Amino acid sequence: MMEYILIYDMPRDKKTLHVQVNRKLHAMKAEKLQHSIWQSELLENLKEIANFIRAAGGEASVLEKKVVF
Repeated sequence: MMEYILIYDMPRDKKTLHVQVNRKLHAMKAEKLQHSIWQSELLENLKEIANFIRAAGGEASVLEKKVVF
């Protein structure tokens, strides 16, 4: 199964947005790798969250995970 990584940055003054994003990620059982970096097999869910972050003025990217070494 392919894994994907969501990397995002949001304005610090948008506390409600931070809470909403964290709840969505926890609900889909994504794995937190670092602050603002999460991993999951659910590509469509990560894309929805990335779009949600962008619409609120943040930046977000979804990457395909590939280990090379």
